[in-house]
Amino acid sequence: MDGDAVWALTRKRLVRVDIPTGRRTSTLTIRSDERTKAAYLWAADGRFVIVAEDGTDRYPPAVGLH
Repeated sequence: MDGDAVWALTRKRLVRVDIPTGRRTSTLTIRSDERTKAAYLWAADGRFVIVAEDGTDRYPPAVGLH
C-alpha cells in the first residue's frame, strides 16, 4: 500500500495502481526477473526489494531494484 495506491510487480515493470480508479499512476522499468516461485515486493521511501519465499532456486532470497 502506498496511500490510496498499490505497487504491483510484473516481470519487467513496477506499476503503481490507484485503488479507487484502477488507473496506473506510475510505471518503472526493471531488469527482467524470471522467478517462478512466489515472491514479495517491499516498497519503502522510493526503494523496492523483491523478497523470495525461499532462497533454494538460482536467485538470491532478496534483490534490490531501485
